[in-house]
Amino acid sequence: MAESSRRPIDDQEELRVLGEMLIDLNEAERLLSRIHKQAIALGDDEIVHLLDSELFWKLRAAGDQLREHFDLERSHGGHM
Repeated sequence: MAESSRRPIDDQEELRVLGEMLIDLNEAERLLSRIHKQAIALGDDEIVHLLDSELFWKLRAAGDQLREHFDLERSHGGHM
């Protein structure tokens, strides 16, 4: 990954909390992607449009930011 300007995190408790946040964000991203695919399959354009909104991309950006702390890549497709 690109070099980050973020401060190093040495506190174990902070790392644990960040790790839990990353797990939750990954799960939220996975669930939103699944719902998005279901809405497409059902032809529910209104739901598809809402899921294509800023929310998903902000969620993904937050996950990407946390993944940088742990030097991880996104582990699932989750493409919308």
